[in-house]
Formats: sequence, C-alpha cells, structure tokens
Amino acid sequence: MADLYEMIEEELLLSLPAVAYHEEPCIDSKLYSSGKPVEVKREKNPFQVLEQLKSSPKP
Repeated sequence: MADLYEMIEEELLLSLPAVAYHEEPCIDSKLYSSGKPVEVKREKNPFQVLEQLKSSPKP
C-alpha cells in the first residue's frame, strides 16, 4: 500500500505548471529583435530532381 504522504506529494507536484507564468512580460517586446529584417535563403529541394524525372516523358 502506498504511503499517504507520497501520494499527496505526487499529486501536488503533478498539479504544478510546467513553466512559471508572469502577468507582465519580463522585457519590452521591442527588444526581442534587432529590427533588421532576416533574409531567408531558399535552399535547394533534394526532391526537385525527382519531380523533374516524374514529369519527363517515359521511353
């Protein structure tokens, strides 16, 4: 039979949130980014070659 104190401790630990929440943010939202837009580079899709083979006529 499980110990009553261990069961209560387990229930209390499970009822706690995984992360602490604050009512207001810690820092101003303007400080989250540098203000410069980020350039996204388009990488080659490795399946692009397969797509070309699929659309080519079959012999």
